[in-house]
Amino acid sequence: MTSSEYRCQITKQPFLVSDQEADAYGRFELPSPTVSPEERIRRLLAFRNAGKYFWRTSIQTEERVLSSYASGIPFPVAASSDELCGRFDPKTFGRPFDLSVSFFQQLYGLWAAVPRPAVSCCELEDCVAVQNSYRAARCVLVSNSVEVERCMYSDSLYDCSDCCDSLFLRHSSGCLECINCRYCQNLCYSEHCTYCSDSWFLSGCEDCRNCVFCVNLSGASYCIFNKQVSQSEYEEFIRSLMLNTRNGLDAAIERFSAFAKDHPEPHIYGEPAETISGNYLYDCRDVFGSFECDHAANLIGCCSLVSADTCIEGCGFGAELRNCAQFVSVGLNAHHVVNSLNCFNNVRYLTYCIDCTESANCFGCVGLNGAEYCILNQPYTKQAYVETVKKIRAALEATSQWGCFFTYAFSSYAYNNSAAAQYMPVTKVQASVIHLLWDESDEEVKPSELLGDLGSAGAGRYSEPIASLEDVLQSDKQQLVLLCELSGRPFQIRREEVQMYQHWKVVPPNRCFEERQTRRVNRLTPRKLGRLIEFEGQQLESSFPERWNRDVVAHDKWRVLVDENSRRALRS
Repeated sequence: MTSSEYRCQITKQPFLVSDQEADAYGRFELPSPTVSPEERIRRLLAFRNAGKYFWRTSIQTEERVLSSYASGIPFPVAASSDELCGRFDPKTFGRPFDLSVSFFQQLYGLWAAVPRPAVSCCELEDCVAVQNSYRAARCVLVSNSVEVERCMYSDSLYDCSDCCDSLFLRHSSGCLECINCRYCQNLCYSEHCTYCSDSWFLSGCEDCRNCVFCVNLSGASYCIFNKQVSQSEYEEFIRSLMLNTRNGLDAAIERFSAFAKDHPEPHIYGEPAETISGNYLYDCRDVFGSFECDHAANLIGCCSLVSADTCIEGCGFGAELRNCAQFVSVGLNAHHVVNSLNCFNNVRYLTYCIDCTESANCFGCVGLNGAEYCILNQPYTKQAYVETVKKIRAALEATSQWGCFFTYAFSSYAYNNSAAAQYMPVTKVQASVIHLLWDESDEEVKPSELLGDLGSAGAGRYSEPIASLEDVLQSDKQQLVLLCELSGRPFQIRREEVQMYQHWKVVPPNRCFEERQTRRVNRLTPRKLGRLIEFEGQQLESSFPERWNRDVVAHDKWRVLVDENSRRALRS
C-alpha cells in the first residue's frame, strides 16, 4: 500500500495519507485531510462534552437549570426537549441562503440563535447528572452511554447495568473500577478483559472466573497470581486481603500493579488484530487509526463507535450507523450523515447539520425534528432544495471550503471543558497557539454540588476519611460528605452507592469523582499511532508510547504468552 506525505497545517509536522484513506475521502466527495490523524481526533473530541455541568437560565421557565453548556455558549437552553418542542419551532429561525454571505457565517448565526435542551439526552428515567446518553434509567453522573441502568460515576458504557466508576464497558453488569472490558459480570478493579466474572484485579484476561491478581490468562478458575489454587484457598485468600478496609484495598492495588509490570501488553488490544490499527478494537474488520470501537467494519480515524460500517473521522456513538463522515455523536440507524454534530434517530442524508433528529435531506440545519428538504432551517421543495445545495457547494468549492469540518467556533464546549482535554490535554498557552476555545470563568458545577449542593458545606459537615466499609454501614447519615485526599474537594457517598459497595464488600473511595476519572483515563494509551514495534522483522504500528509502565510485544506474541500462562496455571 502506497502513501502520500502531507504537512499538518497545525503542527507543521509531516503525516502520511494512504491510497486507501484517500479513496475513502474521495467516495464521500471530501478533500484529502490537511491535518495529522492526531489533530483530527483532537478536533472531534473538542466537540464532545467531558461530563461537566453549568448553571444556565431556561428560556422556557426562566429558572436556573443544569446544562452541558457554559454561559459563554451563545445559544439559549430550555429545561427539557419536551418543553422546547412545545414552545419553539426551530423552523421559525429559518433564513434563506444568501449567496453574497459566507455559508458558514450564516450557519453560525443560526447555531447561535436556535434554543437547545440544556442537556443532550434521550429517554432518561429517574437519573441525576446524566448527559449525552440514550435510554438511561436510575443512573448518576454517567456520560456518553447507551442502554444503561443503575450505573454511577462512569463514562462510555454500552448495554450495562449496576456498574460504578468504570470507563469503556460493553455488555457488562456489576462491575467496579473497570476499564475497557466486555461481557463481564461482577468484576472489580480490572482492565482489558472479556467474558470474565466474579474476579478481582485482572488485566488482559478472558473467560476467567473466581480469579485475583491475574494477568494475561484465559479460561482459568480459582487462580491467584496466575497460579491454580483450590476453591477454599481462593476464598480464604480473598478474605485475607480485607478489601473492606482502606489499608487492605490500597495494599491490594499496589500488589496488583507490581505484579502486572512483569507481564507485557499487546501492541494492540483488539480482535482480530490482522486487519485493524489503533487500540481497543473488538470484532472489527478493516478498521484503521481508530480507538474504542466494537462490531465495526471499514472505519478510518474513528473512536467510540459501536455497530458502525463505512465511516471516516467519527466520534460516538454508532448503533446501526453507516456511510457517515466527519461527525460527532451520530447514530441510531443513521446513514449518509456528513460534517454533522449530535444527529440521531433515523437521520439520513444530512450535511452540516447540528442537533437534528428524525430528519432527512437537510443542509446546514440546527435543532430540527422530523424535517425534510430544509436549508438553514427553511423548508424547500425537493427540486428547489437540490438546486440550492448545488449553489452552496459551488460557492464553498470556489473558496476551498467544501467538505471542511466545522471550525472550533462551532463547538458547544470550550476546549478545557471538552473530552479532548481529558484525553489530549494542553495548557492554556498551547491552546491559544492553535486557536482553541478556552473557558476561564471557573463556573463549572462540581459533582459535589450536583448531588446535594455541598460546595458551601461547613467544616463540621465533613466526615472523617473512610477507614472501612463497616464505618459507613454503621453511620446513620443519609449521605457522607468527604474531602478528597488528593484535591481537597468535597464529595459525597450516597446511600445507593453504599448498597453497591456492600454488594462487593469493598470500602468506598476517599477520592472525588474527578480524580478517579482522571486516573482511569491515564491508564489508557494516547489516541495517537506512531510507535513502531519490531517483531520478527515486521514493523507494527502501536499507540503505546515508548515510556510505558509495562513492556509491549506484538499481538501474536502476546497471544502465545496468554496460552502459555494458561497452561502453566493448570499445571501449578
